[in-house]
Amino acid sequence: MGAGVLGGGLLLAISYRALKRAVDAIGPPAPGQEGRPTVSPWRLALRLAGRYALLLAAGYVIIGRLHLHPLGVLVGVSAVVVAAMVEAVRSWRQPTGFSP
Repeated sequence: MGAGVLGGGLLLAISYRALKRAVDAIGPPAPGQEGRPTVSPWRLALRLAGRYALLLAAGYVIIGRLHLHPLGVLVGVSAVVVAAMVEAVRSWRQPTGFSP
């Protein structure tokens, strides 16, 4: 099951990189990158579809060929989301030190 968690983490890393690059290409340029070339919408759509095809292929290899436990893969993919939710709840429940 541990290998499944690592495989899910790999899928998460690929997905994060794909989304980050797409958002960087769509959004306004970051400070210091004002002169970057614009990307055509068709090229962006093809690159994003290609990345999701890569995710699909990686998922097939991880579950279908390597026979890693699907529950472990699910845990690995969702680990970052669960950690972020736990931190959000913890920060919401902590006193801020402000008393009216």
